[in-house]
Amino acid sequence: MLTQPLWNRIVLICSLLFVIGNSFAQDELEMFIPRAEDSYVTHPIIEIRTVVHIVKRYEDDAQNLNEDSLTFLKQQFDWVNQFYTNMAKPTLPTSDGVEHWVPDSRIRFVIDTVLYHLDEIGWDRIRTIEVTQTPLEILEVNKEANTVTVDGRWKSRMFRAEDSLKVIDQDGNVQTLHYSNISEGGNKSTFTIKEGLSSENLVSMTYYKEQNDNCSLDLWEKYTNGDRTALHVFYTGSSKSAIAFGCGPTPYYLNVSNLVKGGSWAGAQLTAHELGHTIGLRHTNYPQFDDLPKKDKFGFVECNSTETSNNIMGYNVCRNYLSPKQIGFVHQLYTTNESRIQLTNANKFVDTAAIKIWGEVHWDKPMVVRQDIVVKRGQTLVINQPLHMAANAGIYVEAKAKLVVNGRIYNCFGDEWEGIILCKSYLKRHKMPCKKKNYGLVILDETGSVKNAKLTTP
Repeated sequence: MLTQPLWNRIVLICSLLFVIGNSFAQDELEMFIPRAEDSYVTHPIIEIRTVVHIVKRYEDDAQNLNEDSLTFLKQQFDWVNQFYTNMAKPTLPTSDGVEHWVPDSRIRFVIDTVLYHLDEIGWDRIRTIEVTQTPLEILEVNKEANTVTVDGRWKSRMFRAEDSLKVIDQDGNVQTLHYSNISEGGNKSTFTIKEGLSSENLVSMTYYKEQNDNCSLDLWEKYTNGDRTALHVFYTGSSKSAIAFGCGPTPYYLNVSNLVKGGSWAGAQLTAHELGHTIGLRHTNYPQFDDLPKKDKFGFVECNSTETSNNIMGYNVCRNYLSPKQIGFVHQLYTTNESRIQLTNANKFVDTAAIKIWGEVHWDKPMVVRQDIVVKRGQTLVINQPLHMAANAGIYVEAKAKLVVNGRIYNCFGDEWEGIILCKSYLKRHKMPCKKKNYGLVILDETGSVKNAKLTTP
């Protein structure tokens, strides 16, 4: 058995290890933060492929967006991307007194496809249902006291004010009852009924409860078969709630309900917030990173300089800020985690602007590249970290140029990329230098590797 002083020392050591480990992890985010001076080559825009699903309640009354809502939908995502593009400065100070800010998160959500589904049940994310699987066993009905006693302890299961009872008497009459109190004694529960009991001869009792599918994955599984190649955003509704709400429980699925009731601007703010959850960000009332305020008041309230931030992940009416480490964390995820990279446009080759290397350049952070890379004549590129190359993109090493590979070059989608090509020049990429001594040089270090390449020049 541990003595208290020894236990205290163990707790202290574990706490210090956690703090130090967490500090190191947060320090590693620095290289991924896209600051204004950082090149779009090393810190490109992350484009997350987004498939929008509009779930209609009825064919003739969608109670949602519909096929005529594409302009509205485009405006929603334009606003969302505006929030992520034009970062306002933070309204709340941090404990270190530093203003933590970058002007653009370089995170975008790009609509790939819009699909429509007619599904009355799937549309209804929060509704009231009758629970028939677990009927309540009636032990006593006291009409004078207006109480019904049943077997079992039910207080913890029926805690919402809107929960109600359905009773049937011996004559088959059905009555819906609401209760003002549940008292428990032993293994019994007594409901104090608000309405007058019509009969003491009750033969059946079930109950109504809220069914909340806001965060359920059922629509994602039903309509995408659990697809993990895009972020699927479902727009739905609710027969019970009149306000807009949403949930982003996974990187692959997001629900937004009652968008048509929430106001277009507020709806875009809600969508931006829930999208933040899908890309790995948490609420700011408990700061996820050390460049966030220690406290952030929650509630749909105005931002101010004392207690309520303007963070997209807060509950405020002016969501237009993310901290550098929030942004860096997302960039780290979508640059190093293959399952996250596969949700982006990282495999779409961009043939309009090759990356040209001049001088001696070292790439010391993991990178995602969608263009050709050209090591210009007599220049050097050293790749020290994993590098994802889009399908059809290649690395061209011109005459007298040098490529040093100390990291892994690969395509995380499992597709082939063009590989490493020695050439006279990028314009004459199908020709070699006239003299062998002018050939470019490729050095593959023992820590380096080249995968999924059509052609590799060792």
